[in-house]
Amino acid sequence: MIYATAVSGYQALLALALMILVGYGFGKAIEKIKLPEVTGFILAGILMNLMFTNVLPEFGIDVHFHGLVVALEPVITIALGFVSFILGTKFWIPAVKKNIKTIALVVTLQILIVVGMTTLLFTVFGQPLWFGLIIGGVSAATAGAPIIEISKKYHAKGPLSRIIFPIVGIDNIIGISLFLIITVFASSMRNGEALVLASFWRPLGKIGLSLLIGVVTGLLLVFLHKRFLCKFFDDEKFETYLVISVGVIVLTTLIGYVFYVSPFIASFVAGAVFTSALNKESYKYETNVINSFMPPLITAFFVIAGAELSIFDLFRYGGWAILYVVAHAGGKFLGAWLGTKPDPNLPVAIKKNLPTALLTQGGFEIFLAGSIAVYMTIDEADSTMIKAIVLTSVLIFEFFAPLLFRSSLFKAGEAKDHHQVDCPVEITDCDVDPSAPTHSH
Repeated sequence: MIYATAVSGYQALLALALMILVGYGFGKAIEKIKLPEVTGFILAGILMNLMFTNVLPEFGIDVHFHGLVVALEPVITIALGFVSFILGTKFWIPAVKKNIKTIALVVTLQILIVVGMTTLLFTVFGQPLWFGLIIGGVSAATAGAPIIEISKKYHAKGPLSRIIFPIVGIDNIIGISLFLIITVFASSMRNGEALVLASFWRPLGKIGLSLLIGVVTGLLLVFLHKRFLCKFFDDEKFETYLVISVGVIVLTTLIGYVFYVSPFIASFVAGAVFTSALNKESYKYETNVINSFMPPLITAFFVIAGAELSIFDLFRYGGWAILYVVAHAGGKFLGAWLGTKPDPNLPVAIKKNLPTALLTQGGFEIFLAGSIAVYMTIDEADSTMIKAIVLTSVLIFEFFAPLLFRSSLFKAGEAKDHHQVDCPVEITDCDVDPSAPTHSH
């Protein structure tokens, strides 16, 4: 009998290596049947979970797979930190200002409708109001990782692509902030305690500290860029950018996590601060550097997320998961559809395709569902149920949301053959020239 009673660092790294390799293989295989690569990553994790927890134990082999997945959760946090940073680099103020009214309206409507519909459906079908509010708070965000990965895979470029990234970025910042505030209301309802103004200082303080951390580390990266990074050339320049950028992003994410604030708000703000200091060429160079580091991290992220999903939860929590899917997908679709109506000058590609491009669920929601116990007193049974509902819903979403997003890009005429290869950008300029052409997203 092979049995692992505890998980060592070496075992966790071995599992991570297997997940990356198996996930990559599944991703390429599933592309052959015209499904997005990220769906293959998720399926790889689900099947690994099934194999190690249900099949191999029948042959006397128990490798404590759940412990391995738990040990690898920091990889999910760091991956989401990178996703948030990339979303932040897409948040370039001059470009966002062009459609700021539409962006603000879409985000506001989506969050209000998603939280409202989710809370209403769960309450109508028998769950307490506090439970429905928590589920609604978790559901408010939009998964950025599939959007980033598919956009990069198909070289998406155009008005739809440019408006999606700021919407997703702002949506996640507000969604995470709203979740922190909702936990105060939910905790008061659940425990029958009076709601006092002082209760909101803790979540508001966490949001404020997250913003401050992001500004500080973003300015640090700007300083390093202007004083040091731009002085290197060729391979040395690429390596220096890669090491420093990865180090600062990981630092930002982990500082946020260690101080019990949102690492994702901090990473988003750091990316936004950094991109505001770059000219067009430097922005392209930085994007290429980060993109070169992302593939194995994103692969691991989706496989680990999939490994937390049990196919058997579809039968146990499938009904609640369907309510979650209906409320989230319906709210996102309706919010985007209504939000694009008032602007007559908005490109037709956005009006027709935005509603089906914002339905993804994944990392942020899994993280929030798993961290509820940190922000409020809750029974283990309730905590387990919430996480299971969210994970099962994510499993359902992965079979149609990436497909709809990819379809939206193609219908908008913004997706290209993913076999095309972008040429690397060679940059030798050092100082940022304020008069230089700025980048647009």
